[in-house]
Amino acid sequence: MEDKEIEGWDYRAKPSSLSRRFEFSSYAQTRDFLDRLDQLSQQTGLYPHSTNFGTGYVNLTIDLDVDAEAYRAFAVQVGQLYRA
Repeated sequence: MEDKEIEGWDYRAKPSSLSRRFEFSSYAQTRDFLDRLDQLSQQTGLYPHSTNFGTGYVNLTIDLDVDAEAYRAFAVQVGQLYRA
């Protein structure tokens, strides 16, 4: 899977990473997403390398320098959490 093919994620070559902003209409939705992200990370053992959030958004960066295939799959799963 090419990095650029991961829907909704922005690819950067140096350092090799994916980033995405998720937007929500309330803090409750933001918190729910963060809780589900935490559950996914605990299940997979994979974690975003940078997480920033506010009342209505979450910014994530995923480093692809180590185990890129696993982290690409993780990015897809995170995107699915957003649509759920």
